Amino acid sequence: MAVCGRLRSPRLIEHEVHGQLKEFRLNKSREFFHLRYEKIRDVTERVIDKAGARVEERE
Repeated sequence: MAVCGRLRSPRLIEHEVHGQLKEFRLNKSREFFHLRYEKIRDVTERVIDKAGARVEERE
């Protein structure tokens, strides 16, 4: 299942997600992470919710 939507401050959200996942990064100069999709999704959802950044969601 894929979910898409609009966010407030998407660069800030991306920065925070990457910060929380930094220990799983395969290469410091690339945006590849070694962990299960569910964990990435969980972290991303928590960051979005904590920031109150969700504007709308579509499936």
